Amino acid sequence: MPIITTRNQVNIPIQGARPYVQAYVKVINNDTSSGTCYLKGLVNNGNQQTAFAEDLFFVNAGEVINRTYDVAYDNFQINAVFSKVGIEVVFYGIDINGQYIPLGTENVDISRITSDIRAVSSATQVENYAVISFRRNLAFANPNGVAAAVYVEGFDILTRNPVRYTLILGGEVDGTFTLYPTVTTQIPASDTVLEVNTTCTVVTDGRVITQGTMSGLAGAFVNTSVNLIEEGVTLRMEDVDVITLVIDSLMDELDIVVAFRMLEQW
Repeated sequence: MPIITTRNQVNIPIQGARPYVQAYVKVINNDTSSGTCYLKGLVNNGNQQTAFAEDLFFVNAGEVINRTYDVAYDNFQINAVFSKVGIEVVFYGIDINGQYIPLGTENVDISRITSDIRAVSSATQVENYAVISFRRNLAFANPNGVAAAVYVEGFDILTRNPVRYTLILGGEVDGTFTLYPTVTTQIPASDTVLEVNTTCTVVTDGRVITQGTMSGLAGAFVNTSVNLIEEGVTLRMEDVDVITLVIDSLMDELDIVVAFRMLEQW
């Protein structure tokens, strides 16, 4: 999932006029299939970033999409996250005379994909089974000295029976959140901002982000992979968020193996 940013643009007025009155973004899909793009404009004044624009949209093959934002801020930046390497995103600042000035960009490396895996076989609880939950470790000290951005990447489900999956943001989760490394996933605690809960069974409240169904095959496991970015769901986890994957069996028992993946950008 490519990520680029303009980094901070100094836009302090000079002799009463700002260098840029608007920012212009052109998104071009050079690929042969559709993709998604997520734009976020940030004001960098003061001690805390605030958003001035947020845009998520599909880009069909060969399509060109333009966005224009007012930028009456002393410091601003725009970030772009897109689902395919064939998508091109370019940025311009527009001055008071209507001149378009190209804004430089930098690629943002994704430090890691953080995941965990859990097998569940339950003959008693077959509905609303909270399988894996993630939250941020608020005590984490990023070695790069910057805040980490965390996005839900997707999950794989191995199942013998037809099931329904639901991704829930927020709510109260039972079980225990732990630091990495875990029994199934060897990731040093210094390499991830996340804590994981693989002992949960129930989540109450929260809101549904996405859901779906998948079939099983008697006597054998069937694997289904879900990539939320490709589905147009770009969900960034904030400091207080908890994200939980819940499974419901559509038969009389639950027999699954789940791998849940998160993207961390430093």
